[in-house]
Amino acid sequence: MNLRTIPDKLVFVDDLIHSIMISIKEDIEAGKIPDQWDEIELRQLIADRFASSTYKMDRKRKSAYVNEVIVRNL
Repeated sequence: MNLRTIPDKLVFVDDLIHSIMISIKEDIEAGKIPDQWDEIELRQLIADRFASSTYKMDRKRKSAYVNEVIVRNL
């Protein structure tokens, strides 16, 4: 996947966030989420879902990524 243009990046971000949101909403509607969970557990679930959608970067790419995050204050 080559996301070089701004519109491509925006569509990718929108699609990823939307798919995770739909998945969590479906789990809530299906009664899979415990009633006692509040924003603490739901935040963790959201973070876990996003974490599971990442790819492992090699050391060089991860280093370049971390550098850009620091330099660009992302």
